[in-house]
Amino acid sequence: MLNFQELNEVPVDEKIWDTTVQMYDNFIAFLPRLGLGLAIIILGTLIATLIGRLTTSSVKLRTKDPLMSRFLGRAIHFTIIIVFIMVALRAAGLGDISAGILATAGASAWY
Repeated sequence: MLNFQELNEVPVDEKIWDTTVQMYDNFIAFLPRLGLGLAIIILGTLIATLIGRLTTSSVKLRTKDPLMSRFLGRAIHFTIIIVFIMVALRAAGLGDISAGILATAGASAWY
């Protein structure tokens, strides 16, 4: 049973202040992980762009089919970006979100 005397011992404004300070501290503690996640996504985008362009040019030289080479280059580009987003989410401490995305995609056994 809830004891109302215990609730009235601490003023409401002090509870609000303590909660706000705690949320602020948690946010500040999360910022380095968020920065790491963003750095991983930026690096992954650069790597994916480079590998996608290399794939497009090498397939274009071998097949002389620009449509297929663009398709393969973009498919590899987006696949690499998705992998880096998953890694970034885990590095930022948001592994539950990445697990949910993978489960939705039906790829939970892959990762």
